[in-house]
Amino acid sequence: MRPWVVGDKMAAPVEVCHVACCANRAGGGAVSWGRGGVLAFGSCRDVVLYEPAVRRAVAVLRGHAGRVNCVRWVRRRDGASETELISGGSDKQLIIWEWNGTGTWNNQLVKSIPLKGHDEAVCAVDAVYQSDEPDLGLLIASAASDSTVRIWSRHGSEAKCIEILQFGNGFVMDVCLSFLPGSNVPILACGGDDCKIHLFIQQNGQVITVFVSCSEHYSVLLLLFFPYVLLIFFEVLQ
Repeated sequence: MRPWVVGDKMAAPVEVCHVACCANRAGGGAVSWGRGGVLAFGSCRDVVLYEPAVRRAVAVLRGHAGRVNCVRWVRRRDGASETELISGGSDKQLIIWEWNGTGTWNNQLVKSIPLKGHDEAVCAVDAVYQSDEPDLGLLIASAASDSTVRIWSRHGSEAKCIEILQFGNGFVMDVCLSFLPGSNVPILACGGDDCKIHLFIQQNGQVITVFVSCSEHYSVLLLLFFPYVLLIFFEVLQ
């Protein structure tokens, strides 16, 4: 705390009494609540981790060069608290944030892996572990303003794009990943501004379309699998 000097006079000392931040106005995907009680949200170019139980931010993750549009905790298949999250931003990249799982979340204990490839801002992201062992593989889906959905695979510290789904002039509003019941076959749901919901599965290493639903009265805003039921949040078109 230092006093201000105005001319020849000493002003009253000034100290910080409160610092606040808010989530970016980028839709529901800019906020994600973890099983461990930590809320992750995009705030300007940062990802803020907030713990409501103690009413404080436990970490601020910096790495994006543009606004953070989407944040998603990576759910563990065994139901344990998450140790990884993914964010996407207007800087056209995704970032995987990895915590070592010990102590508390803080900037020093988090490793980041950037994923670059989209030509425009990333607007939606989701990810699932491909087995009960998180280290064995992570499958990621991301949608961007370049009218594509990219599918990424992460093994260890190496990540790469394995598939690009083209949507022409359409714009995918949200993506959601899960597995077919009783199997390890991934299923991807994409909801777009063209009033369509596209479902894809991975079979023999290839991504194929299995279902397309269309309604001229609704625009998809958010998709969630719970656990095998697809929940659709939509806007009624006038």
